[in-house]
Amino acid sequence: MTVKGWAAESNPMTMLADSPAAPARSTRQVPPATGRPPDSETLLLGGLVGALPIDAAEVLALIETTDMRSPANAVVLETIRAAVVLDADVFGPAAVWDRLTRNGSRPEVRAALLNATTSGAACTPVALRFYASAVVAAAYRRQVESIGNALVTASSDASEVSLSGLVDTAVAKLRATEERLRALRGETP
Repeated sequence: MTVKGWAAESNPMTMLADSPAAPARSTRQVPPATGRPPDSETLLLGGLVGALPIDAAEVLALIETTDMRSPANAVVLETIRAAVVLDADVFGPAAVWDRLTRNGSRPEVRAALLNATTSGAACTPVALRFYASAVVAAAYRRQVESIGNALVTASSDASEVSLSGLVDTAVAKLRATEERLRALRGETP
């Protein structure tokens, strides 16, 4: 076929795309402006901010503020949670930024939201559950470590009754976190 005197074979764009030396298209996402790949908390926040409110709400029901390692990310998570409920008609990065501004926020909190919105996170329900699973799994491991340290410290000073209560409370907390993690992963108990 000829287009204004050019044969399809001589079109440089066609030749480049069909050339065996042509580079493959990348499916990788662009890292945030910090130059580091985003961590799971940042990806979760970025996915939540860009998701439909109903999809975000489903995942937010299984995430706790204490699951976040970063205090700034915890503030952004709670702001997203409020925006999903109160600003559902206009939910998105601008609504979350507006809530942070209205309530007053520290520079590191605004930076956390900026990193989240530029993280390149996917906003699908499957991606949200994947990011949330990674966050909750990390929180679970931090809980185990913290409980272990507390038990070691208490083992030399606390009464046996207190130790038993501490163990019971710790097990209940770990099981609750494990249940949330299983729900995010779609696993049956």
